[in-house]
Amino acid sequence: MENLAIFETSQPDVIEFFINVRELLKTVDRKSAIGWKTVEMLNHMCSDQKICEFLSGMEFVPILSEYLHNKLEIEKAILVLSVIELLTEGIIVERTGLWLGKLLKYLTCSILDKNETTLPHLVAVMSNFCLDNYVVINELHKDTKCEEMMPYLGQLQAIDSVVQLHVSQVTL
Repeated sequence: MENLAIFETSQPDVIEFFINVRELLKTVDRKSAIGWKTVEMLNHMCSDQKICEFLSGMEFVPILSEYLHNKLEIEKAILVLSVIELLTEGIIVERTGLWLGKLLKYLTCSILDKNETTLPHLVAVMSNFCLDNYVVINELHKDTKCEEMMPYLGQLQAIDSVVQLHVSQVTL
């Protein structure tokens, strides 16, 4: 699917398509191949800024966050984190929910695992959520691992400029 222009987000058929994609992700077993192919498709779709903004408004992030767990293969974790990173750029979280607490716990624990492959994606997602989001920062402070994470993030600032930028946005 090279030409994403066919997905004009104001068209009723396209809106219905994405509603069905959302429902598919909500109902399918998180281990199924169709669910993971759908996440791959969303990753591709997010390369178009207009589609990405539309998907962000459809609240795919809580659904995608359900795909993350501590025993997930690194490639799949990076895939989901990449989509969440794109969908949460500039996000404003107005209220907390169970999904947010679980996602922040996953991010915190995974950052503390210190896996260099996933770390840039984890810090980028955490940065997107923490930037100008009091609700998220408040929720993050509820996690006891937050106190462990902050000094570690301070050490990361020397790695590279992109990580440095993201870490500076996470620092509470």
